[in-house]
Amino acid sequence: MIRQRNVRNATFAGLAGVLAFAIVVYRQRNKISKEKNAAKVYCSIFYLPKQPKN
Repeated sequence: MIRQRNVRNATFAGLAGVLAFAIVVYRQRNKISKEKNAAKVYCSIFYLPKQPKN
């Protein structure tokens, strides 16, 4: 009974850890994507010359 409870608790703790890690990765991915888009806009406004359209 105690061993079964320990296995259950360890399983829930592992799942909670994986969920927390996934949330952190997801939020970082969104931040990176947002910053990349902002940098593209900034560079296109101030630094990059206009590209001729074909």
